[in-house]
This record gives sequence, C-alpha cells and structure tokens, in this order.
Amino acid sequence: STPDSSGATVLDDLPEWLVVEEILVRLPTKDVLRCRAVQKSWRAATSTDKFILDHHRRQPLLPIIEQLDEGLYCLASAGDQKIRPVLRYTPDPVSSIAVIAACDGLLILSGHSSFYICNPATRKCAPLPHPPLRPGFSGATVVAFYRHHASGEHRVLWSIFSAPVARVATVERSAYFVLPVGSDQPRCVQWPTVKRYFPATRSRDCPPVDHRGGLHWALGLGITVFDTVTETFRQMSRPAQLPPGGWVSLCDMGGGRRPCHSRRLDAAGL
Repeated sequence: STPDSSGATVLDDLPEWLVVEEILVRLPTKDVLRCRAVQKSWRAATSTDKFILDHHRRQPLLPIIEQLDEGLYCLASAGDQKIRPVLRYTPDPVSSIAVIAACDGLLILSGHSSFYICNPATRKCAPLPHPPLRPGFSGATVVAFYRHHASGEHRVLWSIFSAPVARVATVERSAYFVLPVGSDQPRCVQWPTVKRYFPATRSRDCPPVDHRGGLHWALGLGITVFDTVTETFRQMSRPAQLPPGGWVSLCDMGGGRRPCHSRRLDAAGL
C-alpha cells in the first residue's frame, strides 16, 4: 500500500501474523522477494519452512519439460506458451542426466551414478549422497522422495542392490534405507516379506502413487505400500476382479488410486 506523509502504510495497522499468513503467502514469488527487503521481521517470517511450503502450495502448477542432455524448462506462467529455463547442464557423453523424483517442488536428478537435489525456484543444486554400499552390493538408486510431516524433513527412500537395475529385472539382493536430505545417518527399513528376489525399482521407471500417507507400488501379485508416517512397508492384496496374467500398474486418479491391467501393449482397462 502507499505510505502516508509519516511513512506508515495500511499494513502497519494489521497484526504481523495476518500480513504473513494471509497476504504475503498469496503473492507471486517476485513480490515476496521485494517484501523481504521492507522489514527484517518479514524477511525472517518468509524464510521459515512453513511459509515456504504454504506459499508453494498456493502457486499455479507449472509442468517441468525435460530436454534430454540439455536441461529443464517450465512454462513462464499458467496458460502461457512460452518456456523459461530452470536448470541447464553440460551433456555427458557417458550417462544422461535425468529427473528421477520430485517432492514439494524439489527435484532429484541422477547422472553417471551420482545424485543431486535441485530447487528450480532458486536454480540451486547440491550433491545428494546415497547410503554407503555394503559388501556384496554394487549400486544405489532412489525408490521414493517424500516429506515426513512429523519432522518436516524431506526424506529419500533408497535401495542398494547387487545387480543392475532394470525396469523388468529383479535382483537377488536388495536393502532399503531412509535418509533425510542433508543427513548422513541412513536407517535400514525392513522389507515386508521374505522373498528370494526383491524388486529394486527406480522412482523414474515406476513412480509410486501417494495416497493417504502411503506410497503405493504394484509389484508382482500384490501392492506394496510404504507408510511415510511410520516408515514401514506392508503388503496389500490387489483387487480380485483383475484377471491373472498381463501387467498391472497403479494410476493416480486425482487423489485416489486405480489399478490398470493390460494383456497387450496397445490396450488397457481400469
């Protein structure tokens, strides 16, 4: 608002919590950055994790466009046909860089056995270390990326494995770990059943469906669920109406999950 002769504005008469939680949180990102320079208290209030998440959830959804070996782009604004660069990287002749997971606007990228966490809003990236490999294990991959609401932390569900990960392949040995972003203390998570073969699925190839605090995958003859509150696995039976054979995947249907079944690559049914 426009200041009067004394330099005061209408906002000066409002409680600060109201200004932050009801006004600043609804402004576009560029305007929030300008407001941070007005008062130290506004700068502090808009730097909290709560404000950043609340502001992020109110922003229009802008799809990320991945151009292999060149970078990431997104629409300049909702309904706009123009794109703007989000992240650019130098092509790697050995291994392509790819987006493998996303959560709350943060992206996890991988390339040449290395992982990075990126914030498209600030265009900053940092290395993302994976859990140490145990003897007999040859690699690590991101299975899921989620927010642990009780602690407010962003956490990564990792799998370390003893064979190359492939979309249709299984591995003889696999171990699962939860590692908060920025921490170096991974915690081992027990797989729900004892099997000879364990799936080590990359998040990029088989992204989980997030439903009611659980990450769901269609694996084998059942559905595997990872509870993001207790951080434990459990098994669900798949719908009895699904006929045997073919392949089954889960689809996010606007807050619900639906199994998709097909015997052919060119036909599928819900």
